[in-house]
Amino acid sequence: MEFKEQLKEMQAIISEKKWLGVLATRSGVEVRTVYNTFNSQSYDEIKGARLKVYKEAIKMVDEIKSLPAQSAEVLSK
Repeated sequence: MEFKEQLKEMQAIISEKKWLGVLATRSGVEVRTVYNTFNSQSYDEIKGARLKVYKEAIKMVDEIKSLPAQSAEVLSK
């Protein structure tokens, strides 16, 4: 998958949950920096605060994808 497509997919997943503000808070940056990160053309543009956002976005997407499994586990107890 191309880098830019990967960013757009991550943005779509996080936006669907309306967590862009949460991502900014977790990363310690402004929401504008989050948007700039997702609009990067290549990995070379991901430095400093954008790198922080990118790494946190990866963690957040993993959390979102694991939510259904965690919910099923809690409900089965």
